[in-house]
Amino acid sequence: MYPLLLIADATLSNLMWICEDLCLPFVQLVMVLMVVNFLCEDVLIDISHIFQFWLGLMSLFFLAFSVVYYMLTLYQDLRYESEPPTVDDIVIVLESVVDKLTTIQHESLYVNKKRALQLAVLFTPLHWGLIRIVSIKNYCMGFTLICILYHSNWFQCTIKLFWRLLLTRTAYYKLEEFFDGKLPFWMKPVDVSKAISNSEHIYQMALPHDVKILHGCKLQFQLQKLFPWDKNLHDYEVGDDLLIIELEIDENQRKWQADGWIARMLPYERPKYSIKIGGDISMCNSPWQLQESSLKDWSWLDDCWRPTTWYYSDSNWNFKGLHDSLECYTRKRTWKRRVYYLRE
Repeated sequence: MYPLLLIADATLSNLMWICEDLCLPFVQLVMVLMVVNFLCEDVLIDISHIFQFWLGLMSLFFLAFSVVYYMLTLYQDLRYESEPPTVDDIVIVLESVVDKLTTIQHESLYVNKKRALQLAVLFTPLHWGLIRIVSIKNYCMGFTLICILYHSNWFQCTIKLFWRLLLTRTAYYKLEEFFDGKLPFWMKPVDVSKAISNSEHIYQMALPHDVKILHGCKLQFQLQKLFPWDKNLHDYEVGDDLLIIELEIDENQRKWQADGWIARMLPYERPKYSIKIGGDISMCNSPWQLQESSLKDWSWLDDCWRPTTWYYSDSNWNFKGLHDSLECYTRKRTWKRRVYYLRE
């Protein structure tokens, strides 16, 4: 088992271009390209084609013999010349293999079956056009070159620099919205009627008889006494007399180096104020603009909006804590206010 770990570790090192001899992966890359050229080349009686054929054939034999030679010498050294590996040696090699596999996993594209089908539909016309322009041999060599270089440090750094372009990220998230069937954030803001009808925080309450006969401000005052804003509505008796909905509007901000925390967001990110409708994040007006809208049959239970503390997160809005840190780039706080409807 230990020799297999050493072989796997060496293979991953060459694949990631982090082996001790940095020239070795380059030499192997050149030989692999020669082999691909040899396999895709048409047989022609020509000096240049014969020379390319010979280079490809020699590269194929050299790669095969070098792999066999490495395995045989490794087994021979471990069996006759080296001391038996200790538990620490095995653990060190195993951790190295696991770390490299984890790095490769993070560098790979996460594509499920649905997304793979969507990408296939999207890129098939582009692929067809590329095949019409580029020869099969050049296409195979280019594909092989990208596959071998993909996990190298400079290739990954180039991808990260390319990802930092705002145009790249905007196009990516637009495609993601298109695939997921989501409406972009810049669509018409959600009005208060839609926010109420699609709210997930709905509570049905029972009321004393003397409260049900009240109206207007007196009813609101009594409801505020019965259902304080800092109490959980799940703790009260369930009934059919009163319907309470808690509206939650998120205020979103991004951290900028020069300006600090402000409401200027990137084009593909959440708007300044957002609300969750049916599990999706939608744009909405500020709480103070929303309260000016007509509630029709509903009435405000609370006198004002109450904010929560700030929740700090990374660029993908993954929660990181309640305090700012170096890994925090976005934050949000939720403004809450309740409305009620008294059933006759």
